[in-house]
Amino acid sequence: MDYIEATPDLISGESGKSGIGACGEEDSAQKARRFINAAAAAGRLIAMEDQRIESWVPILVDALRAQVNLQDSSISKYVREANRLLSFLCNSGAETWADATVEMVAECAHSVSRDTSGEFVDAAHKTVSNRRSAARKLFELAEQLGADIDAHELSDFEILGDGASKPSRPLTEQETRQLQRRIGAELVTSMLTVIVALAFAGGSAPEIAAVRPSDIDLEGRTVRFRGKSLRLNPLPKWPADTIAAHFANRQPPPPSDEPLCVGASLSDRRAAQSVTSQLKKALDAAALAPCPGVTAISIRRHAAQGIAQHSGLDAAARLLGYTSRDRAAAAIGWPPLQYPHETADA
Repeated sequence: MDYIEATPDLISGESGKSGIGACGEEDSAQKARRFINAAAAAGRLIAMEDQRIESWVPILVDALRAQVNLQDSSISKYVREANRLLSFLCNSGAETWADATVEMVAECAHSVSRDTSGEFVDAAHKTVSNRRSAARKLFELAEQLGADIDAHELSDFEILGDGASKPSRPLTEQETRQLQRRIGAELVTSMLTVIVALAFAGGSAPEIAAVRPSDIDLEGRTVRFRGKSLRLNPLPKWPADTIAAHFANRQPPPPSDEPLCVGASLSDRRAAQSVTSQLKKALDAAALAPCPGVTAISIRRHAAQGIAQHSGLDAAARLLGYTSRDRAAAAIGWPPLQYPHETADA
């Protein structure tokens, strides 16, 4: 293909107070004031370009406590899981949001827990699922407040039947050809082909969901992604040809100012979930879903890997919308601080 064990004491909550027990029940007005204060504090961190996770901890705790659509018992669970997850990220070497990876989040979600007798046991499937939901809620709040993360991608890991995580890797060249043959040959009129093509252009699920026909320039072979990292990505030959074939077979033509791949009435979260579901469907159709390490984000990671090998890690980070070379390296499976195909001063 051408490419041109968490420590539970990190969170202190409010000054001089510790944990969820320090905060009693609050009414809606109090919660609203709490969220406004959290947003203001986040704004100050953004102004200082402070993306250190530890700096964001008390802000995110307050933002969680300010959720009016959650019962207090649910808020307690979310805060406890936020404490656990953020501690785990910091202890795993993620100093800033850019250092955090979905693999770290998955490892934390699947880590051992205590049963009713106090013994350490492997996390049950339901426990892992609940932890993933809590992580998604936490990251959505962080992203809403201005943290430099993609909430959907950072919490989009699979849970196998035994509760084990399924770490993601880029597709291999053989797997890529297998997917493209299956999708291109039989499903050219399906929206699924466009979604896969945009993933091969480096788009994440939320970004693909936001693409409009007017964002795609088939003549110039580029696509504009409107996500958190607004950027213009190249369209390799297969994605460009696939999208062109879809447009040629689609009647009537799609409205230029509406989302191309999802319904305009869907919320951002539902739209991203719909795209992820379609990517998984495509992998299943190509008999790739059972392959170890193959998940919905394997497609865009393959695109980034090709760019990195051809043009370097900085180009791969730009393709993915990342600000960190280390984060891009982790996404494509390159060892930290040991980047193949690059000189020491690249």
